Amino acid sequence: MRPGNLVVLIAALIAGCSAPTPPAASDESRKPEKQDWAQEEILLQLKEMREDINRLQQDAAAVKSLDGRISALEAVVAQKAGNSDAAAPVREVLFGDAVPRGSARAKVAVVEFTDFECPFCARHYREVFPELKKTFVDTGRVRYYVRNYPLDFHASAKPAAIAAFCAGKGGKFWEMHEKLFSKGGAPTADSIREAANAIGVDANRFSACLSDPASSKRVDADIQYANGLGIRGTPKFFIGRIDGNKIVDVIEVTGARPLSTFSSAIESRLASP
Repeated sequence: MRPGNLVVLIAALIAGCSAPTPPAASDESRKPEKQDWAQEEILLQLKEMREDINRLQQDAAAVKSLDGRISALEAVVAQKAGNSDAAAPVREVLFGDAVPRGSARAKVAVVEFTDFECPFCARHYREVFPELKKTFVDTGRVRYYVRNYPLDFHASAKPAAIAAFCAGKGGKFWEMHEKLFSKGGAPTADSIREAANAIGVDANRFSACLSDPASSKRVDADIQYANGLGIRGTPKFFIGRIDGNKIVDVIEVTGARPLSTFSSAIESRLASP
C-alpha cells in the first residue's frame, strides 16, 4: 500500500466506508453478525499498514548501510588523491587480545577488522581467506588476526562478535568465526547457540560470558580502537611487519579485494628488512 493510499484508507475508516455497505432494508440486516465483514476488512487493512511500516524501516536501514559504504569509498579516494582532509596513513596497528592464526615465527601479520553480518566480510572469508591461509598462514610466513568492528546498523553483528569472543575464551575463536560466516545471512540467537553446540564450547560458561557486561565492553574496545584508526567500513585490513604486539610499516587494504591484492602487499613486507 502506498503512503497516499494510507490517508484515503484512514479517512474511509473514520467515515465507516472501508467497503460498499449493503442496503439497510431492515433491522435484520443491522445485526452484528452481518457486519463481521467490515471488522475483517479493517483488520486486514491494518495488517497491510503494519507491513508497509516494516518495509519502510528496512529501507531506512539499507539507505544507512549504503551511506556508510559511500563514506568509506570517499575516504579511500580522498587518500589516494592526496587530499589534505584525508586521514593520516596508519603507521602501526596493535593486535590487542585477538587470537592469532599462524606461526609464532612469522615475520608478517594481517590484522582484519570484521563484521559478522557484513556480506563483503563473508565474501572475503569464502573467496579469498582459504587461499590466503593455504599460501601464507599454513606455510608459517604470516600470522592472521581478527578484531571486531560491528557496524551500528547491523543489529546482529555485535552479538555475533561477543559470541566469537566468548568462544575464544574457551579456545574456540576460529571455530566460531568459521561457523558464523559459513551459516550465511545475519547471525541469530538460535544460529549462535547452534554454532556453539557444534564446536563443543561449554554451554554454561558460554551463556555466562554472553551475558557478562565485560564481554560487550571487550567488543566496544575494538570498536573504539578501529574508530581511532579511521576505519569507517568493513572489511578493513592492515598488513605489516610484526614488531612485538603490533605491526609496523603498514599497508592498508579496504573492502573485499582479490587474493592478488593481499599477495602483493604480503610479499612486499616479507621482502622488507
